[in-house]
Amino acid sequence: MGYPLRVKLNMEKVMATAKNDVTGDWLKSKPNSEMFEKNFDKIFRKKKEELAEYELNKSSGEVQKVCECGVKGCE
Repeated sequence: MGYPLRVKLNMEKVMATAKNDVTGDWLKSKPNSEMFEKNFDKIFRKKKEELAEYELNKSSGEVQKVCECGVKGCE
């Protein structure tokens, strides 16, 4: 009972999972292409919501929203 269990592996059976049974070719993953990366991002990535930009008016001490055109408080 104190002896470790020994298992003899048939290497042909172990390697068969990475080999095409019909053609006999080894199965290998190709690296991701640039097109794959772009399309993956289009499908699965969520757009980050852009936050409004605010600045402190030094003379009045009020916080003002900066418009997309770059002018403070133009809205």
